[in-house]
Amino acid sequence: MQTIDLNENIQVTALFIETVPIDLQFIGEGEISLSQQQEVITTRTESGIVRVDKDIELTLEVNEIHGWGFEAWSGNDVDNLVIGTPSTTATLDPDEAKQITAEFGRLPFTLTLTTDPADESGGSVTVSDDQGTLDPDDPGGNTYTVLFETELTLNAAEETGYTFIGYSGDHVDNQSASTLVMDDDKAVEATFSDTHYSLLLSVGEGGSVDVLVNGDVITPESSTNDNPAEHIYYLEK
Repeated sequence: MQTIDLNENIQVTALFIETVPIDLQFIGEGEISLSQQQEVITTRTESGIVRVDKDIELTLEVNEIHGWGFEAWSGNDVDNLVIGTPSTTATLDPDEAKQITAEFGRLPFTLTLTTDPADESGGSVTVSDDQGTLDPDDPGGNTYTVLFETELTLNAAEETGYTFIGYSGDHVDNQSASTLVMDDDKAVEATFSDTHYSLLLSVGEGGSVDVLVNGDVITPESSTNDNPAEHIYYLEK
């Protein structure tokens, strides 16, 4: 609204500019700035109608947000777009109502998973999502690449004689089954502690040996692969 003090004769002309509706739609999440005559008129993050001046070149510029990447322009009037280099910028002649869609997709992020001891002699960890157990990016590797906001479940399995202590790094938890959301690249280490002494007992032919702890006979955990007469006992420290 314009206010005028009338203390003399003046002539006023009112100019009206015709506008047209631009139906801007989003697939995924992102931000679009709309400009005319090098001036930003609005910035949108949600689908809706934007009214712009008719017949004045409209510039659409993508502003990516964390975790999402721009993929393509589409929509009923995408053929009227002049797509720039890079394609995150495009121009449009708003000579009539138009419908344009900006498509965004989730970006990949990587989980790097290590164990202590590093050779997994103390235990190992499996990684799964809602579809099941995941394989590492490379056979025998320790990285898992998934899309932004994927929820992963870590399951730690102890080897005999070790106890799971917890996860550390970019995810901290002392529960062996633990979930994390991949909202960025993450590095996580699972720590296992040696809580037992090991006793390797070799028994010759013609005899046997019982191992007692506090007066009770204990059963060996396993026999070695090379010699079935050799037995391993794990004794708490």
